[in-house]
Amino acid sequence: MSLASTLTVTSLTIELAELGEESFMPSVQALLEPPYTLGDGIPEEVAAGVRWGKAPNIYPYPMQENYTRDTSATALTGVVLENEHVKASFLPQLGGRLWELTDKASGKSLLHTQDRIQFANLALRNAWFAGGIEYNIGTRGHSPTTCAPLHAAVVRTPDGLDLLRMWEFDRLREVVFQIDAWLPEDSKVLLVAVRIRNPNAETVPMYWWTNAAVPQTPQTRVLAPATHAYATDYDGSMTRLKPTDFHGSDATWPDRNKRAADFFFDIAPEERR
Repeated sequence: MSLASTLTVTSLTIELAELGEESFMPSVQALLEPPYTLGDGIPEEVAAGVRWGKAPNIYPYPMQENYTRDTSATALTGVVLENEHVKASFLPQLGGRLWELTDKASGKSLLHTQDRIQFANLALRNAWFAGGIEYNIGTRGHSPTTCAPLHAAVVRTPDGLDLLRMWEFDRLREVVFQIDAWLPEDSKVLLVAVRIRNPNAETVPMYWWTNAAVPQTPQTRVLAPATHAYATDYDGSMTRLKPTDFHGSDATWPDRNKRAADFFFDIAPEERR
């Protein structure tokens, strides 16, 4: 007999830095995002998307820049989804981060998770931390809610399954985003669905990315059904290239790539994303 799927609201003790109070100064400074210089071979549809909807600043969100460097054991609210195959732990107080995902048959952790949560200046509001799976909405960069609490509730489906629902109003785009996570009784995979609701009469620019941290070793490789990718370099350039030949190295092996860039695989429409 298989173990029933459970959803448990619990307390998780994590070595955590103090996030500190939000800044009282209005965050009207320009985002550190250079204007893109588009190379040859960039389709007009992609070029138009790059130019559209850039946020001038992060206002009305205040900056999160008063965190400390010291950590201490801190109790956080956790939500654990578990069946006989998978165990997943979420942190609704920190952007809904999926902090741990374990394959119970092998005992293997499927995500890279730090032994502590240490904040650093990498997000749109400054504070960001590494590890797990992070949900980002609105514009290029780590989301304004990545180190902020989300609303959270347990929702029971008509067939009696409990799912975790987290949601928030994004103040940059003025839309509501919703993240549902559930684990059917016999499922070997965690299921997550994202919904964005636009209550406005007009179309709003939108960008969503789910950021998964995985352990990186010399044997780690990233593969996709594509021969080319769009690379956005940190000098503001965008080029279409073969990731297997990026400045003389095969960047599909991240450990061999010594130059920071973001790769967006150019996957054919008929291929699975």
